[in-house]
Amino acid sequence: MAQAKGMSDDAILDAIFDPEMPQLPGAQPPKDNTATADQEQDPVSEAELELRQLETEAAKLAEGGQLDEALQKFELVLAKDPKRASAYNNRAQLYQMKHDTEAAWKDLDMAINHCPLPREVASQAYAQRGVLNRVRGNDDAARADFEKAAGFGNQWARRMAVKLNPYAALCNQMLTQAMKELRGEAPASACTPAQNQSQ
Repeated sequence: MAQAKGMSDDAILDAIFDPEMPQLPGAQPPKDNTATADQEQDPVSEAELELRQLETEAAKLAEGGQLDEALQKFELVLAKDPKRASAYNNRAQLYQMKHDTEAAWKDLDMAINHCPLPREVASQAYAQRGVLNRVRGNDDAARADFEKAAGFGNQWARRMAVKLNPYAALCNQMLTQAMKELRGEAPASACTPAQNQSQ
């Protein structure tokens, strides 16, 4: 779902999936905000307003822990508009909250491959699928998804793509070690003569 009270999607994903980031106190499940810059350039029909309202209601139900009721709302939205990428993306987040990663995967596939994809929704959907790929142990596919999300402006996904790049990870590890050595926080990484003598 697109936004939580006082938190951006990137902050939520950081808090949930990035163990190196500090946990944000009071983090809540994301709140829906279906109006994107892409959508707001066009006149909004009554049908569109109704669908946005239903998605907002579904997000509020999810925030209150009423996951099954929220799921019913998303299903109603998709019955009215089967090509609505934001609803598939939001329902995928809901499925992840219910620990149903297969259903989440299918919804993300629908959003990415079969629906018109506004920029903000694309950013979120690729980032979510990147997380699922990483959970499945498919780091190459995860990195590709994070790179696509980063291309849509998702900074969290950009950091994840860099972390999963083996060359960048090696360079970062070497730089971190060198900085620690310069500050005297860690012993030199190369074998010292004493170590060679003891081997």
